[in-house]
Amino acid sequence: MYTDATPFITSRDRPVGPPTFPKSEWIRRFAYRAMLLEPSIDTVSAKLIADSQFEDACDLQPEDAAEIYSSNSGN
Repeated sequence: MYTDATPFITSRDRPVGPPTFPKSEWIRRFAYRAMLLEPSIDTVSAKLIADSQFEDACDLQPEDAAEIYSSNSGN
């Protein structure tokens, strides 16, 4: 299970605009993409990661945010 809650996409890096989707849909789509990119991530962990990234990345497409997360996570 994923336990490191360190954000990889932070608002300090760029201004954050309005969400591209409602939070529940954004989290679902981010989590799905994250699990495709990192098969070792289970469903609960993927949703926790998505939730931790929402505030700083909600203006991105969730799939794009998951790809950024995955490329920066070092996994």
